[in-house]
Amino acid sequence: MCEFIQKTFTDPALFWTALEAITTLFAALIIFWQLKQLRREAVAHKFEGFKYAMELLASSEFIEQCSKFQTSLDERDSFQFTTSLPPIVSRILCTLEIIDCLITDKYLDEKFLFRIEGLKLASLANNIEMIKRGKDMPRFEEEIRLYPNGYELLRRAEKRIK
Repeated sequence: MCEFIQKTFTDPALFWTALEAITTLFAALIIFWQLKQLRREAVAHKFEGFKYAMELLASSEFIEQCSKFQTSLDERDSFQFTTSLPPIVSRILCTLEIIDCLITDKYLDEKFLFRIEGLKLASLANNIEMIKRGKDMPRFEEEIRLYPNGYELLRRAEKRIK
């Protein structure tokens, strides 16, 4: 072993080959360590996005808008449908637009979100579609035009649940 080390330091061809192997090993260890760090950061990144999305969906404003929407549906008052539902749907879609941005920017996993909140979102999508199909009912065209990604999130949740 000592002869090999002595030969490595005295023979330039072996020295540079050994040095190259050592630096390659060192670089591989650094890359491996950086990948572990990157994975931890990505998980933390997604966790923060998920936490923010859940805070939005559990916020008192969003819950209030959803309950107002459901109350309006239960009352079946066509005048109330045309006057009070569009602003409610607009606020709901605005919140969902933010959540869709989190999904688009890879802060949130869509499948995971749908496993947890998919039924609620699919129910909202079904109710909005039911109202849109009704005669003399609001079509929510302006709200959907303003927040197309929020509406598409509802549609994807509806498809995922079916």
